[in-house]
Amino acid sequence: MLALRQNTQGLDYSAYADALQQYVEIAPPASASSRLKLALLLTACGRADHPFVAAARAEDIGRQGVMSWIYGLHLLNNLPGTAGEIDQAVASLLSLQLADGGWAVMGAQSDADVTAMALQALAPTLANHSDAQAAADRALALLSAMQADTGDYRSMGTSNCESAAQVIIALCALGIDPLTDARFIKNGCSALDAMLRYQLEDNAFAHTVGNAKNNMATVQALSALIALKRFQAGQGSYYLLDALPAAQQAAAVGWKTWAIIGIAAFGILLTVILWFLKKRNYKNFILLWLICGALALALCLLRIESAANYYAPAPTAESSMGEVTLTIRCDTVKGLTDARYIPDSAVILPETSYKIAENATVYDVLVQAAKENQLQLDCRGTYVAGISHLYEFDFGNLSGWMYRVNGVFPDVGCGEYQLSDDDRIEWLYTCDLGRDLP
Repeated sequence: MLALRQNTQGLDYSAYADALQQYVEIAPPASASSRLKLALLLTACGRADHPFVAAARAEDIGRQGVMSWIYGLHLLNNLPGTAGEIDQAVASLLSLQLADGGWAVMGAQSDADVTAMALQALAPTLANHSDAQAAADRALALLSAMQADTGDYRSMGTSNCESAAQVIIALCALGIDPLTDARFIKNGCSALDAMLRYQLEDNAFAHTVGNAKNNMATVQALSALIALKRFQAGQGSYYLLDALPAAQQAAAVGWKTWAIIGIAAFGILLTVILWFLKKRNYKNFILLWLICGALALALCLLRIESAANYYAPAPTAESSMGEVTLTIRCDTVKGLTDARYIPDSAVILPETSYKIAENATVYDVLVQAAKENQLQLDCRGTYVAGISHLYEFDFGNLSGWMYRVNGVFPDVGCGEYQLSDDDRIEWLYTCDLGRDLP
């Protein structure tokens, strides 16, 4: 949606905005960076005054490491009256810059994707932050050194479409032409040349050369192409939102907002009644508005989610195209608590084999395992918040579930990772964004 929003003038986003607004009011994700992305999209749709945007701005920026600072800064860059908050976000993001000049979600070695994404967020702030400009110069030098002779970039040790796309978006945001700047042309190949190597006959993009189309790769490639188009047309950064037509600026009001308005109106009515009944002791009014406030807060925190969001149909044996194994462990919290949800062995599910259908994902297998083994599973869409009553943030702001396939942590969500025969899946609980995992 953001790509369309920044590419085509005059489209009507109200239907999308209504659906997105309903989603964030009924079943918002728990991940801070995901919430900030949705807040940015609401802002892009002309719904910046929706309560979810204010809540994300107040509660989620910086709550979950580097990505929440990046998307928090994107949000702040598009909201009025955020100068002080931008200063804090810039300082916090700069404090996470690694010794080699870049950024990473985990570890001491920079990642091309995360470095490029940090530059995208910092780009609009460079004129007012000399330290940010110096940091950007270091990061650009690193990205230049990281680029392969094919123009490619690696993430998690693998050349891929998304890494090249993110670098293109970053360079365009900084006013650097990725097609001509000598620092980013290797052996005659630019990052665009590299990215186009992943395009398929149907114009979708693959994550890696020779693989099937991948939704995330396609969306990020589209974003990069539009960022480049905007750069060439002098239209500004991909993440700095163009103004919407006035007709689309009005924010629709969701059911939670109407309910809170109703609570406030009821409180005002009772206040007037108490006044005319001469029950004017200030304690009566304090109690009344404490009750109204508690009801409004409870309503904001209420989440309603259908079973379909938790479970998906398991593949049948007739449609099986192979077999994978899955194990679920929480060794990092073994012995830290006597909670009955943490087994003494730290093994929630021992290595178990599952048949998979064509195009099955890591998420599909996890749901199948949860159903067959009666494991509690809390998912927000395909984002895994809790397994067997062990939740993200239970052991600190950097704790949560991560998955690994064949010993490697993929750089896509579990709902995006398509499995192959004989893949070995591990779901592991971390207290430090994976740095504490073997």
